[in-house]
Amino acid sequence: MDEKEQEFRINCQSDHEGNSTNPRERLLIILAFIFLVLVLSLLCAIVISIAVESLLPKSGLCLTKECVKKAGDILENLNEEVDPCDDFYNYSCGGWKNKNLLSLPGKSIFQEIQMKIYEQMYSFIMKFENDEGIEGKVAKITKSCIDHSKSNEKKNLKDYYDKLFQSFGGFPLANVEVNSEMTITDKIANLYRLLGTEPVLRITVMPSDKDNRNNVLIIAPPDPSIFNSYKSDIELAKKILKDVYKIADLNSTKLNDIEKLYDKIQKQITNDSQYKEEYLSSSDTNKVTEYFGVFNFNEFIKTLLAENPKESNTKLKKLIPSKVVTPSTDTDTTSESPKTEQFSDTISTIDQPSTTAISLNKQLRQSLKRRKREDEVNKIPIIEILLVNPDVIKIVLDLFKNETEETIKNFLSIQFLKNIEENIVMDIPEKKLSKKTMSKEVEDGTIMKCLEDVSEYLMYAFDYIYIKNANVPIDKAKHVVEHIKKAMKSFVPDYSWLDETGKTLVQNKLDEMESFVGYPAWLSNKDQVQNYYKGLNIVKTKKSELVRRGSLDSDGGDGSESDNGDRNVGGNDGLEEDGGADKNKSVTEKSDESKPHKDGENVENKPEKSDVNNEGNKEIKPYIEIYMEMVKFNKKKLLEKLFETNDRHSWPTIPALSITTVNAYYSSQLNAIVVPAAILNPPIFDVDIPYYLNFGSLGTVIGHEITHGFDTNGRKRDKNGNIPERSQWNEDTIKNYNNRSTCFEKQYSNYKVDSTQVSGIKTLAENIADNGAINEALTGYRYWLSEHHKGKKENSLPALGNFTHEQLFFISYAQSWCHSATRKYLKQLIESDEHTPNQFRVKGSLSNSKEFSEAFECGNGKSMNPPSKCKLW
Repeated sequence: MDEKEQEFRINCQSDHEGNSTNPRERLLIILAFIFLVLVLSLLCAIVISIAVESLLPKSGLCLTKECVKKAGDILENLNEEVDPCDDFYNYSCGGWKNKNLLSLPGKSIFQEIQMKIYEQMYSFIMKFENDEGIEGKVAKITKSCIDHSKSNEKKNLKDYYDKLFQSFGGFPLANVEVNSEMTITDKIANLYRLLGTEPVLRITVMPSDKDNRNNVLIIAPPDPSIFNSYKSDIELAKKILKDVYKIADLNSTKLNDIEKLYDKIQKQITNDSQYKEEYLSSSDTNKVTEYFGVFNFNEFIKTLLAENPKESNTKLKKLIPSKVVTPSTDTDTTSESPKTEQFSDTISTIDQPSTTAISLNKQLRQSLKRRKREDEVNKIPIIEILLVNPDVIKIVLDLFKNETEETIKNFLSIQFLKNIEENIVMDIPEKKLSKKTMSKEVEDGTIMKCLEDVSEYLMYAFDYIYIKNANVPIDKAKHVVEHIKKAMKSFVPDYSWLDETGKTLVQNKLDEMESFVGYPAWLSNKDQVQNYYKGLNIVKTKKSELVRRGSLDSDGGDGSESDNGDRNVGGNDGLEEDGGADKNKSVTEKSDESKPHKDGENVENKPEKSDVNNEGNKEIKPYIEIYMEMVKFNKKKLLEKLFETNDRHSWPTIPALSITTVNAYYSSQLNAIVVPAAILNPPIFDVDIPYYLNFGSLGTVIGHEITHGFDTNGRKRDKNGNIPERSQWNEDTIKNYNNRSTCFEKQYSNYKVDSTQVSGIKTLAENIADNGAINEALTGYRYWLSEHHKGKKENSLPALGNFTHEQLFFISYAQSWCHSATRKYLKQLIESDEHTPNQFRVKGSLSNSKEFSEAFECGNGKSMNPPSKCKLW
């Protein structure tokens, strides 16, 4: 190695050793660097936090998955290109409508929830297909319906139709043997009890207006919509007669006679302005007897209540005592017997009948009195019949009186055939889709329609399965109800148009208003639900044929048949020959085992042995028989309520509404609001998001129902739901009320789709409820916030920091009414529905709200802030 190379090596080594640091020094340097980074990061975080906080309300930010999703949904539904002060509905729902353009003719948020519930229920139900008990019954019937609609049973249709028409009483046009003993009244009754069809008279049972502890039979003219498609109904009959019955040459004269009868009825009903606009009153009670030329009410009631028409001629030989209530003219101007009374928010076209009564059958009671058997007289149940629009009933029945018996029977048979084709045969599945089921898939549509039928005809069993599989936030929803009632009550002292007596009446009625939320307690008890349906037999037997006149019964059809021929249906004894007068107990003293029990009632669970628990894997009846068994079972249950009493403090059973139906209602007869479980689902109610959104959606629904207690009909009833003999309000208060109501009539009559105008009169009660709901829900939220958050604001939603909580309350309200619809569909709604179309519901109510205009800073004169506003509650 030379000298230079050696020197180089020495120098390199020296430099390396001079610059080296020990491990401890290196560690200190690294730690110092990390500390510096952390300090800088913390400073940045503080700066960012201060900046973000300055942009947000004082509250925090909700970043749960529910809040993030809700924020995304709100933004997606909005159309921020629209000025909220010009058109708040399209501002709130424009994005939603664009997403749902293919869901025509109509779709809504409520329908979306309904579809989701049915999808869930389908998965729940089909798990029980091989089970015994009530779940198995529901599963078997649902599957039978679906399989029936998919199967090709064309070759068997004639046999089925023959049996059906024989049970119904024959079809002259089809040459099906007509039972000469069966009267027209029998056929009308059988249409109702076998298929629920009401082409001549509408029939239901409701609490009495004068004493809601008792129920009455309500008979009204037919629904005008039945006759809108009468030509297509006749064409359907002609097609079936040709395809199924192979009748190539139909009697044109007979067809023309049928069409003329349809046409006459349609014209009399739809063109009768008095029928459409006002209640017809008459003081001539003797006139009632003129209405029964071709229609015998006593015979009709017997046919409805009997197990089969044969019983109406044997077991029910005695006439059922009945009292027909007819309109009377009241000269007392302070009388508050309303002229357009709605029996509940879910029944829209029945007018308040009246006050004067006559007895169609006094013979039995008078006979017993003559024999000094007063105690037995009191045991005879009196069926009170309320005639709605009796003059129109007379017109319809007079038309029948002038027709041949053959024409009438053909007319009724076509209605029978139409109902079978649409509800049982399901040859065209699209026809089966109701407003609630919007699926475009035939298979999905069929499943949804079958679920819809089961939810209607096996309502309590269907509800039981839902309760067992769903988490229903009842307590939290009750808090919403309580605070909204509190809000409305707080407004009453400031109503200058109400005198002090009126204010006291309103506050007392609010105090007495019952609230039923979620579901009745007894529905969670399987044994009680099974007992209710113990009389419904779906098992096939050797005698399972539709051959008995007016009956679908086979052995055990509606119950078990005892050796002496007496039948026990659903635990309810049939009417005795003398109306119960010669027995140890009256007709009204019936077994409670098959009736819904009162909420909270402690009932020993000892289910009787019944077909519910004995079906197992037995072969069930064809669906066509099951369907009619279900209809008949439910109609019988409804009519049995004529002999039962009501307790307004228990969950209402009439009108009955499945808890799986996305809706809510107010019962004016009971002064009660009902908020079923189904509506307590997102996006209407979600306990995991801020409540300013929940009060905007569910809160306004509840406020709407509460306000119905004081709409044009509800205000006429007292705190218990009864109509007093004289008005509780004085004339000046009534005048003030009517003046303020007229403002809403004029406002909503200005809304129209093309040339089809909203009827401010027809929709008045609903519009009053909508307008009262807004401020009640907003004020109710403030009460809720004060109690649950001590006045502090709730958390805000991400990406919505530019909205105040009050603005989001109004957006939540509007978005709960988002819907997509064709103009044709909207026009049909305007003509048929007592509710204003959704876009006008939002515009009408919010344009009257001072709080809305302030929240969005809408200038005076803007579309959503008109200079003149309507205000009542």
